[in-house]
Amino acid sequence: MQYDEQYELIEDMEAQLAEIQGQIDDIHQEKITADNIYHLLLAFDEVYNAATEVEQKEFMRAFIERIDIFPEKQSDGNWIRNIVFAFPVPYNGKEIREFPLESQSTVACVIAMSKSE
Repeated sequence: MQYDEQYELIEDMEAQLAEIQGQIDDIHQEKITADNIYHLLLAFDEVYNAATEVEQKEFMRAFIERIDIFPEKQSDGNWIRNIVFAFPVPYNGKEIREFPLESQSTVACVIAMSKSE
């Protein structure tokens, strides 16, 4: 009887260990993905311009989780209210996942960045 309890305890511990190892593996995979994305961002222009239109769309889907739009075009010509990224991105010294475009200064900044391409 005592051995049965010990074996059950060992099985429980092995199950917990397997769960923790799975969590560790998930963390490593996220880091690998983040590292790959970082290196891809360094060569974004080259990769994006060399891709087909379908590949470009898939590329953007990997980066952008959701884009919220206004129901009507705004007086400044803007349709986009908010961009939600699939992962945190650096912006003004901190990491963000959402990028609201409702303020005029942010919109002007994004427009200026797009014009420089």
